[in-house]
Amino acid sequence: MALIMAVTGLVAEAAEPVTAAVFLACGLFLLLVEGRDANLDAVSRRLARGVGWVYLALAGLIGVLLAVGVVPWGLAPTG
Repeated sequence: MALIMAVTGLVAEAAEPVTAAVFLACGLFLLLVEGRDANLDAVSRRLARGVGWVYLALAGLIGVLLAVGVVPWGLAPTG
Protein backbone atom coordinates (compact mmCIF):
# COMPACT_ATOMS: atom_id res chain seq x y z
CA MET A 1 0.00 0.00 0.00
CA ALA A 2 2.88 2.36 0.74
CA LEU A 3 4.26 1.80 -2.74
CA ILE A 4 0.93 2.71 -4.32
CA MET A 5 0.74 5.91 -2.26
CA ALA A 6 4.33 6.79 -3.16
CA VAL A 7 3.69 6.33 -6.88
CA THR A 8 0.42 8.30 -6.64
CA GLY A 9 2.21 11.10 -4.81
CA LEU A 10 4.97 11.18 -7.41
CA VAL A 11 2.47 11.36 -10.27
CA ALA A 12 0.59 14.16 -8.48
CA GLU A 13 3.81 16.11 -7.94
CA ALA A 14 4.70 15.79 -11.62
CA ALA A 15 1.18 16.73 -12.74
CA GLU A 16 1.08 20.07 -10.90
CA PRO A 17 3.61 21.96 -13.05
CA VAL A 18 2.13 20.39 -16.18
CA THR A 19 -1.34 21.53 -15.13
CA ALA A 20 -0.08 25.06 -14.52
CA ALA A 21 1.65 25.11 -17.90
CA VAL A 22 -1.48 23.91 -19.69
CA PHE A 23 -3.65 26.54 -17.99
CA LEU A 24 -1.06 29.18 -18.88
CA ALA A 25 -0.87 28.13 -22.52
CA CYS A 26 -4.65 27.92 -22.90
CA GLY A 27 -5.16 31.28 -21.22
CA LEU A 28 -2.59 32.99 -23.40
CA PHE A 29 -4.08 31.41 -26.52
CA LEU A 30 -7.56 32.61 -25.60
CA LEU A 31 -6.35 36.11 -24.78
CA LEU A 32 -3.94 36.65 -27.66
CA VAL A 33 -5.51 34.65 -30.49
CA GLU A 34 -9.21 34.11 -29.91
CA GLY A 35 -9.73 37.38 -28.06
CA ARG A 36 -8.43 39.34 -31.08
CA ASP A 37 -9.93 37.27 -33.89
CA ALA A 38 -11.75 39.62 -36.28
CA ASN A 39 -13.90 36.77 -37.58
CA LEU A 40 -15.63 36.37 -34.21
CA ASP A 41 -18.43 38.56 -32.96
CA ALA A 42 -17.90 40.88 -30.00
CA VAL A 43 -19.59 38.60 -27.47
CA SER A 44 -17.39 35.63 -28.44
CA ARG A 45 -14.22 37.73 -28.21
CA ARG A 46 -15.27 39.06 -24.80
CA LEU A 47 -16.01 35.51 -23.60
CA ALA A 48 -12.63 34.27 -24.88
CA ARG A 49 -10.85 37.09 -23.06
CA GLY A 50 -12.79 36.42 -19.84
CA VAL A 51 -12.08 32.69 -19.88
CA GLY A 52 -8.46 33.42 -20.79
CA TRP A 53 -8.05 35.60 -17.69
CA VAL A 54 -9.62 32.88 -15.54
CA TYR A 55 -7.15 30.32 -16.94
CA LEU A 56 -4.24 32.67 -16.24
CA ALA A 57 -5.48 33.19 -12.69
CA LEU A 58 -5.67 29.42 -12.15
CA ALA A 59 -2.15 28.98 -13.54
CA GLY A 60 -0.94 31.70 -11.17
CA LEU A 61 -2.70 30.12 -8.21
CA ILE A 62 -1.17 26.72 -8.92
CA GLY A 63 2.23 28.39 -9.38
CA VAL A 64 1.94 30.12 -6.01
CA LEU A 65 0.91 26.88 -4.33
CA LEU A 66 3.90 25.13 -5.88
CA ALA A 67 6.22 27.92 -4.76
CA VAL A 68 5.11 27.68 -1.14
CA GLY A 69 5.16 23.89 -1.18
CA VAL A 70 1.44 23.23 -0.88
CA VAL A 71 0.18 20.18 -2.75
CA PRO A 72 -3.24 21.25 -3.98
CA TRP A 73 -4.45 17.74 -4.72
CA GLY A 74 -4.28 16.55 -1.10
CA LEU A 75 -1.59 13.91 -1.53
CA ALA A 76 1.11 15.56 0.58
CA PRO A 77 2.66 13.23 3.12
CA THR A 78 1.44 13.79 6.64
CA GLY A 79 3.27 13.37 9.88
